[in-house]
Amino acid sequence: MKESTLKLILNRIAGTAIYVIRQDNHQILFFNEKVKEVTPEVEVGKVCHKLWADSCNNCPLNIIGDKDFVSTVSYNDPFGEIIDVSATRLIWEDNVPAFLIAISPHVLTDEEKKLQKEKTYLTKALIQIYPVALIINLTKRTYESVINENYEKHGFEKYGEYDKLITSMQSDVHPNFKTNFINILSCTNILKTFNEGKNDIYLEHLHKDKFKAYRWISTRIIKMPEENGNKIALMLMTNIDATKTLEFERETFYTSITTLFEECFIVNIDKDTFEMASVNTPTDSLPIRGKFDKFNILYCENLIHPNDRKDFRDTFNINNLRKNINEGKQVISGEYRRLNSDGSYRYCEMMGVLTSSYKTTDKTMVLTYRDIDNIKSIQLEQKDANRRFTTAINNLYTYIYEEDLLNNKIYVWKLGTNGLEKSEMPESADVYMKNILENVIHPDFKEKYKEVCSLEGLRYVVTHNKGCYIEALRLCENGIYKWHSTQVQVLVNNEMDFRLMIYIKDIDKEKRNEELKTKALCDALALAEKANNAKTDFLSRVSHDIRTPLNAIIGMSGIAKKNIYDKQKVLNSLEKLDYSAHFLLSLINDILDMSKIESGKMSLVENELILKNFIEDVKAVTLIQTEQKKQSFSVNIDDRIENTYIADSLRLNQILMNLLGNAVKYTDEKGKIGLNIYPVREKEDETIICFEVTDNGIGISEEFLEHIYEPFRQENKTGGRVFEGSGLGLSITRNLVHLMNGNISIQSKVKKGSCFKVELPLKRVKNSSKKENNSITDFELNSNEFSNLTLLVVEDNEINMEIVKELLSEKGFNIITATNGKEALETFKLSKKNSINLILMDIRMPVMDGLTAAKEIRKLERKDAEKVPIIALTANVFQEDISIAREAGMNSYIPKPIDASVMLSEIKKWIVKSK
Repeated sequence: MKESTLKLILNRIAGTAIYVIRQDNHQILFFNEKVKEVTPEVEVGKVCHKLWADSCNNCPLNIIGDKDFVSTVSYNDPFGEIIDVSATRLIWEDNVPAFLIAISPHVLTDEEKKLQKEKTYLTKALIQIYPVALIINLTKRTYESVINENYEKHGFEKYGEYDKLITSMQSDVHPNFKTNFINILSCTNILKTFNEGKNDIYLEHLHKDKFKAYRWISTRIIKMPEENGNKIALMLMTNIDATKTLEFERETFYTSITTLFEECFIVNIDKDTFEMASVNTPTDSLPIRGKFDKFNILYCENLIHPNDRKDFRDTFNINNLRKNINEGKQVISGEYRRLNSDGSYRYCEMMGVLTSSYKTTDKTMVLTYRDIDNIKSIQLEQKDANRRFTTAINNLYTYIYEEDLLNNKIYVWKLGTNGLEKSEMPESADVYMKNILENVIHPDFKEKYKEVCSLEGLRYVVTHNKGCYIEALRLCENGIYKWHSTQVQVLVNNEMDFRLMIYIKDIDKEKRNEELKTKALCDALALAEKANNAKTDFLSRVSHDIRTPLNAIIGMSGIAKKNIYDKQKVLNSLEKLDYSAHFLLSLINDILDMSKIESGKMSLVENELILKNFIEDVKAVTLIQTEQKKQSFSVNIDDRIENTYIADSLRLNQILMNLLGNAVKYTDEKGKIGLNIYPVREKEDETIICFEVTDNGIGISEEFLEHIYEPFRQENKTGGRVFEGSGLGLSITRNLVHLMNGNISIQSKVKKGSCFKVELPLKRVKNSSKKENNSITDFELNSNEFSNLTLLVVEDNEINMEIVKELLSEKGFNIITATNGKEALETFKLSKKNSINLILMDIRMPVMDGLTAAKEIRKLERKDAEKVPIIALTANVFQEDISIAREAGMNSYIPKPIDASVMLSEIKKWIVKSK
């Protein structure tokens, strides 16, 4: 067909707009007269999607793909409200690929006609529910009304300006709602609300009807889809006066309920839903409506006492409520402890009452809560009092009987659920008592029991209005006789009523205890005599061991005085004095250690221990002893021994020095002493290490090995003591080994020697950063290096003060003194900063002790008070005393009697550290 003919035909198609566009850039190649009529500005060469930009969403080219033809329906288009738009591929003049777009009025299909009819029905239905419906064009601020013809008052035009309509409606709004009405329903506020993402606005207000009476009206604004770029909303208004009246009646009902109950819930049993009518919960986390059983779990977990929760859930879960209602129950209740607003739990009564619903035919239950804590407290107190009384009576007596002598009846009182309960025995009183006498009472007590507890005896008790008491052996259910007491008490004594109470109590334990106490007194007497003998023996041994060195001290002092000008005799006497004094000190320390072990007060203080360094120190001390007796001493440490362990070095040193000291003591000159250290086995994070001490000394007899760890025991071969010593060393050693969870064993033969093995578990140290180093112990002391140093010596004993001053002055120290802690504190306060280099502080002193003085000095607001070394000088030698001194701020601890070399070593060490 010629192009001119085609264009002519396209121009003549009635009611159809047709235009042709290029496929590549959508430029218009042709348009018919209908297109020019609708869009006068159309021209060949213009781009269609720029010319009709608002219509591109419904363009058929969006869905044509590879098809040659496609058709769509478009709404609110420039060419009509509902149109059919089709696109067809074709080749235009000059072989240009093109689309032919045809636009014609939409012809409703049968389905669409059906939908249109349904829409009409829906509109009619809508205005039956909502008598007033407005379609609001928020962009143009206009409205179109859809109003029920029977609506009693509207006064709306079919079309109009929305703002004017709202203003006119405001005149009939109740004064309390006027401001809210105009603010919420204004066009500006509706747009703002929709822009914030909300799609619905709801308002209730009072509005005048045609009789000038105020009625409740609800207004709902619903966001609708945009039309041609205009924002559209739907306003629906209806009368809710009847609903409000019901709500008011319901609130009145709830208010009346809450005057009696503090909480009220309306539960729909069939639908498992609830709504709070009134609430008094101490938490805001609970919902006020929703699924009841889910809410009930939250309520239980948040408010009900943990011990009452299971019972609460078992009673008030939805399934149990349904079950009880189906069984015909109208009321369900329980008492539980509920959390109060002050954080305490109070007893409350929870009650559910089945009611009829004014809304539906569903089963409805009203759940209420009422505080009964005060009532419950009184009930519980009374119940507890009854329980205490009943329990006391029940625990006090094995059997309680009540005997009615007039009617020859006997009753038994037993503990029941409600306390003591009385029940009649099947036998008569005389038969029952005769059976007890013949079959229960021990033969040795029958005659005595018959006198008191037979029927004749009991009548005598009642007649003379007095009670009686007897103790006898009764046969028990297990076939054993046990002691029981029987007490008879008159209950009623008159012509019409003769009754008495019989209380039988199991006193077997008390009687047996009396027998045991009698035996125990005899045993205690024998034990006291034995202890007295042991005490005498102990005092005899201690007296002998203490008097021996004291005798030497007194004797050697006398010899020195008599030979004051004989230097050699004086030196010899002083050496023996020194030896005897050290022996006496060792004896006292052993006795104190033994006492502490036996009282269970000795404890371990474990720290990191560099084992090889520790053994070197032990070796150095032992060499001094072995060299004096020209003995050889060897130490062997297995290569598997690690560098560092966790242990109590003080107690380990005490164990080894006791064993090595004994080895040296009981081995002749030129003998051999050995110390071997090797691992035995490993357990988790610790190693069992064996410390083996050997000698080729005099050995121990097989008989004495059984007594070797007993205190004050030494092997006696000639009727006297072989060597001086306390006899406590090995006893202390074994106890220390056991305290450290170890074991000690011995092998010995007379004249061959001994071997002691101590196995101790020592904890290993992982990745220990501690390196081997030696403490500051080896140095030369001269009189010049301390000449500029000042020491404050605090000591209340004049002799001790003189000794310390003499020892320190000859080393060049400048000495200042104080006789108690308070004086020391004042002296330090008045001194120049950093003028005092070290403080030697006694512990036990009058006015203020050394511990308090050290604490007070450390509290002073001057830097030298924090760093000045404070060393304790005291006779308190226990580990806890050392710990207390360190807690008080003391740096070190020197025991009395003072060892000059130890004291000077500590002073130099702490002066070096403080610098």
